[in-house]
Amino acid sequence: MLCDITDNSQVQEMAQKVLALGEVHTLVNNAGAAWAGSLQDMSPELWKREITLNLDAGFFCFHAFEESLKRTRGSVVNIASVNGLSIFGNPAYSSAKAGLIHLTRSIAVEYGKFGIRANAVAPGTVRTRAWETRVEANPQVFEQAMRWYPLKHVIEPEDVANAVGFLSSQTCLARSFSQSEHY
Repeated sequence: MLCDITDNSQVQEMAQKVLALGEVHTLVNNAGAAWAGSLQDMSPELWKREITLNLDAGFFCFHAFEESLKRTRGSVVNIASVNGLSIFGNPAYSSAKAGLIHLTRSIAVEYGKFGIRANAVAPGTVRTRAWETRVEANPQVFEQAMRWYPLKHVIEPEDVANAVGFLSSQTCLARSFSQSEHY
């Protein structure tokens, strides 16, 4: 099913269709993109577009499935970014991901009494198709990105999926939020 998650009315329609199939046990907010590398490249319209996709959409989806997650004592996993924890450029994206981390904490605190667990995964550079144009422009982009990370490792999508799987599983029955200031 197609849904523009930046449009709350479409999210509400999508949620109705999903809930017609059954309850939701896990919500993973994984959409995200960055288009402007600096404030100098940023227009107010582009700022709003990035904030809406990277922050507002996560709230829209949580709000749409909130009651089902209460009934199932479910789990929310938001995919944030190290950009939400430190300065790596992309100011609107980074601001939105910082907001998503705080939204995650708010959900954990306010909805824990309903048994809802909320966690965020804040990966560094993940080797996805989103990086294809950057690799074409600079074949060394991944090697250059590794300098920011102590383990000198670019993350694979499976690494993120494994973290999401753990955080949404019955193995992880508590809010487990941790962060490091060094990436």
